[in-house]
Amino acid sequence: MAVDHSKNVCKQFHQTISIDLADPDSVTKVLSLIDDGILLYIHAAPPFGTASRTSERNKPKKPRKRNMRARMQLRSDQYPHGLPNLKFADRASVQLANKIYEHMCQILSVAARHCIITIEHPKRSYMWQTKWLRKLIHERSLFPIHFQQCMFGGSRDFWVTFYTNEAQMSALAKTCDRNHHFTSSSAPKGKAAYTPELCDAIADIICKCASKRGVIFPAHSIAPVCKTNTPKIRAAQAGHQPRGNLLPQIIPEFKIHH
Repeated sequence: MAVDHSKNVCKQFHQTISIDLADPDSVTKVLSLIDDGILLYIHAAPPFGTASRTSERNKPKKPRKRNMRARMQLRSDQYPHGLPNLKFADRASVQLANKIYEHMCQILSVAARHCIITIEHPKRSYMWQTKWLRKLIHERSLFPIHFQQCMFGGSRDFWVTFYTNEAQMSALAKTCDRNHHFTSSSAPKGKAAYTPELCDAIADIICKCASKRGVIFPAHSIAPVCKTNTPKIRAAQAGHQPRGNLLPQIIPEFKIHH
């Protein structure tokens, strides 16, 4: 189960539940989901727009498009919860992000008692300095794991930090080996926010942790990878059983005589 926001532009490869963590009622809903099942791992990655330090570097002399104002700095080391005297729209954005941080920490504080948690944000994000994150990190004895995106198939050497309560997550700590081609742009809209390499690395760690905790994975056979737009696949999606052995048969292809 994954919790997401309805405005997320990234392509999702699994079913998600859309919840607004700025809404206090959503906290109750998520906590009830935690109480209802056996939980092994929670990963949290809140929006980082207002907590970014990008606007501090190389400010453009004028906006790239007409009527588009330059991105302003909204937080600082002295004011991690928001600069004083922000304009109405900026102040509203910061307050909304702060509410999400607060509610996220409320959820993770409960979850950390029972399961593995990770919280993701850029290494130098102002979020780490907010009172809610500082309290959560202290009370749940979380520690940081730093790595660069390019070491897991990313196109940038951008530093990312995971705060976690699981020592095996240290396997993610990697520094760029300078054997990559970098791009200055961020991931295009609609693309996955997490590369397959990073997903595989995290999944491998969680599987090892699960095995140590006595979790038994059901035996299953792995079908060969095939294209999803073939005539046989389209026939199966339309409710017609394809011939051959590309897909497992539900109804025998030939009549069986006893």
